[in-house]
Amino acid sequence: MLNQPLHAIKKSSLGPVVAQSSQFISPLIDDAFAHWQDHKGREPLPRLGHLVSKSPPGFWPYTIVLDVADNDYCARYVGAKSAQTYGDLRDRYLSELPSPLKERVADLLDTCAGKRAPIYAFWPRSAVRGQPFVGVEVLCLPWSKSGDSLEHMTLVNVNTYGNTLT
Repeated sequence: MLNQPLHAIKKSSLGPVVAQSSQFISPLIDDAFAHWQDHKGREPLPRLGHLVSKSPPGFWPYTIVLDVADNDYCARYVGAKSAQTYGDLRDRYLSELPSPLKERVADLLDTCAGKRAPIYAFWPRSAVRGQPFVGVEVLCLPWSKSGDSLEHMTLVNVNTYGNTLT
């Protein structure tokens, strides 16, 4: 049994908020948060090249890598688990997604871009029509090419079906 935070037990929405490790339900989200912190070092933002250094991290199938574009975000990589949920979003812009998914993700990405910090959210129901998810846990992480400017973000998205994480 996972040690679940209060928002998961109560099945209440949380976020987007600045991420704190004590909030996470999934160990995959914990791993992604630790990975980002490990590679940040003294720079304002970690470099995107550190996202996958030697071999892909365990959270990689749950990851969507986005380019930060003019007032929009473009998906450049969609992991297998994320593609199962959202379809193939490669080369699609956030502005092209259907509502309410677009608004929910825009709020998360805009908060991450504005704060230039890891941002966490949990929703007890998916915003994707037809998906039987009980919960959606997501961590948005900002990345840089140079270590200073924000050019990329990753979404690590883990879904819960009942008590099972997938």
